[in-house]
Amino acid sequence: MKRAFSRLSLAVAAVLLASNAAVAGFIGTATEVPGFNAPDAALTGFTAYQLSVSTDDGSVISAVDVSIAGQLHQRWSDVDFDFVPDPSPNGPPANGRGDSHLTLLQGALIGSAPAEDNSGVGSPLPSGAFTYGLGSYLKGAWGIPGSSQTSSADLAYIVIPTGSEPTLEITVDIAGSAGGGRLDAASFGFVPEPSSIALIGLAMVGVALRFKRR
Repeated sequence: MKRAFSRLSLAVAAVLLASNAAVAGFIGTATEVPGFNAPDAALTGFTAYQLSVSTDDGSVISAVDVSIAGQLHQRWSDVDFDFVPDPSPNGPPANGRGDSHLTLLQGALIGSAPAEDNSGVGSPLPSGAFTYGLGSYLKGAWGIPGSSQTSSADLAYIVIPTGSEPTLEITVDIAGSAGGGRLDAASFGFVPEPSSIALIGLAMVGVALRFKRR
C-alpha cells in the first residue's frame, strides 16, 4: 500500500510540475530606494520603491499595462517655459528623486501614453523651481521590442507615504503567448498598514485559542 501511495504521489507531482512548466508565473519586486537626492533630500515621511516584474521560468516579457493608484509624491517643472508645470510620468529607474513615474525602456512601443496627476498640495517640500504635490494615479501601457525582450522588466519608480501601500493593477504579456498574467500590491510584498497588521494578529490569536481548546 505504501509503495502504491508513493508511486501515485510521484505521478501527481510529475503532472503538477509539467503543468507549472507550461505556464509562466510572474514575480513582482518592490525594491526600496534609500534616501532622496538634492534638491529633494529633505523629503521626509515618504519611501521610494522601484517596481519590477520577472517570470519564474525564463519566458520573455513582450508587453506591460500598469495602473497605480494612491498617494504618489510628484515633482513637476516648467520644461517648455510657458509658466505651467509639466507632468513627468516617465523617467529612469530608481533615480532617487521625489517624483513618481513609470520607467519605460528606451524604444518602448507606446500603447497607452504614460499619464499622471499632481494636486500641487500635500508635500512637505515647498514649491518653487519645482511644483511638489501628491498625485492620485500613474498609468500607461507599452510593448517591448523583440530585441529588448528579457525575462524581467522595470515598471515604475514610486514615492509613497512610509508604511502605506498603493493599489496596483498590472498586466504582463509573454512573448508568443495569447494570455498574460496579473499582479496586485500583494504580489510585490508591500508592508501592510498598521490596521491590517493588527487584524492579522487578532486572527492568529483566534486560531491559537481554538487549538488550545481542543
